[in-house]
Amino acid sequence: MIRKRMVEKPLEKMPLYYKRIKEYFDIIMIHSSLAGKADLGSGRSEKGYQRIAASASGRMARALGCSEDKAEALSLAVGQFFPKYGMAGVEPIKEYIVNNKIDLDPDTLGVDLVEYIINRRLLVATDFDEKLHQYYRGDDSDPEVRIVRFVQQTIKEVKIAEKYFAGNPGDLLFDVSQEIVKLAGETGQLTSSRILDEYRQQIDTYQPPVLSEEQRQDIIAELDGYIHSFCEKTGDMEKLNETREAAILIYMESAV
Repeated sequence: MIRKRMVEKPLEKMPLYYKRIKEYFDIIMIHSSLAGKADLGSGRSEKGYQRIAASASGRMARALGCSEDKAEALSLAVGQFFPKYGMAGVEPIKEYIVNNKIDLDPDTLGVDLVEYIINRRLLVATDFDEKLHQYYRGDDSDPEVRIVRFVQQTIKEVKIAEKYFAGNPGDLLFDVSQEIVKLAGETGQLTSSRILDEYRQQIDTYQPPVLSEEQRQDIIAELDGYIHSFCEKTGDMEKLNETREAAILIYMESAV
């Protein structure tokens, strides 16, 4: 299992910590392979969606009296969890983990990946670590977690609505993100997009594409390649402090 390195941060230093970690994730996203990743059947870059999601999360947090940096940092961290073939690609990865008895929990891959990315370079504050776990276990008790979950759900609905949108898809993404931020400021709460109401039936009945058997086997074959490559280079693995489990997370982070 990937082990977390966590550090307590004095309360007075937490705002600076979140500012720095937001900048860190923002830089990662600029240079990451998300530019080549998209949901199965979509030609749009995931990076663009996640940059908008982070911006909207931060502005909504500011409008609702929460921490803008904290919401943006969490949103950018969550946005890193996007494996090959989009979310459809998670299932064969989970299958590989179970079949090969690898010490990773298939149900917490998102938080494992985020912690892996951070721990390679930074110490993780316990406050941020707890927020990541809250997000992935569906706990909405924290206001910033609640905001990020709301925005991520909105982005998911925008992706579906784009399939029925006659104009430039980028316009829909911009208009919806602007609207939900404005509504948060006006109502003091998270309010669903009225623009998306027009597409609600299509969104609610949409069935996402599924991976073909050939695509599933392609993902599993690439995972095999990563695992075997790491296991054959035990000296390099020890030097880099990597594990067989880390190879899966490297794949999810970098495969395009």
